Amino acid sequence: MQGVYSDTALVLPGDWLVWLATSAVRVALYRMQGWHGPLRLLHVGGSAVFLGAIVLLDLRLLGLVGRDIALDALARLVLPVTHASFAIAMLTGVLLFLYDPIQTGSHSWFLPKLLLLAAAMANAAVFSFPKRIGLRRIGGGALTRHARLAGALSLVLWTGVFAAATANHEERPLVRGRSISRPSLTIE
Repeated sequence: MQGVYSDTALVLPGDWLVWLATSAVRVALYRMQGWHGPLRLLHVGGSAVFLGAIVLLDLRLLGLVGRDIALDALARLVLPVTHASFAIAMLTGVLLFLYDPIQTGSHSWFLPKLLLLAAAMANAAVFSFPKRIGLRRIGGGALTRHARLAGALSLVLWTGVFAAATANHEERPLVRGRSISRPSLTIE
């Protein structure tokens, strides 16, 4: 099914979004409207802290900043902040999605954002695996080609996640004649 906000086919399935929008969890969450603003604030704040921390670490992996700081020392300082802010951004992101899954899931950049997020998390998981190219193996030593590649890939993927999130926020006119919930309804 093509998107309600675009002609691309890369969107979440409409039937699943409708099911999710009518689920008991979503209905209960929707009744707590007073929490929407604070959740958005936590999501944006957690995302901003996360992006700042991960960019700092990636730039160090690329050798562009902090060459005089041992990578393991920087990682011990930055990774706890990265992990905490990522947890906050993910939890609040899921809750915000549940507030209006049909509108959010129908945006043309939402599924690409989720795919980029999964790829960035996979890159982080592979890089964190200590017996291969992980930070523990590098320690304070020289950066390997794999570490630089992981840093560059991380920088590209996380930038893509945030670019897609920004594109999702922009309201676009609905595609004429298309509806997500009932095919018989049209937009005039």
